[in-house]
Amino acid sequence: MVLGAGAMAESCVRLLVKKGARSIFVLNRSFDRALDLATRGGGEAVCFGYSLFEMRDVDVVIAATSSAETLLTRDDVDNLMKARRNRPLLLIDHVRAAQHRSGRGRARACRSI
Repeated sequence: MVLGAGAMAESCVRLLVKKGARSIFVLNRSFDRALDLATRGGGEAVCFGYSLFEMRDVDVVIAATSSAETLLTRDDVDNLMKARRNRPLLLIDHVRAAQHRSGRGRARACRSI
């Protein structure tokens, strides 16, 4: 699952396709943008409101957005892992280096999870 539909997310989708990912879900606050990227990448668009529900069945979640907001809280992840019966889930926060250096990245929030 790729969160975002901008340039970083598009790069992630292209790489996942190249590496043979069996299914790719694209999620964005704008469903139209998610649908556009999912269509171009052979994936499926997901409504933003269903993100935690859909995360129950995926193996990898890549956050590739420019949002300064935390996308997943510790409680979200705790509840998600209970629903997954503690099956492993790889969470990747793809923060641009410039965001990280400026403090706009989400790295600190992710470390607490």
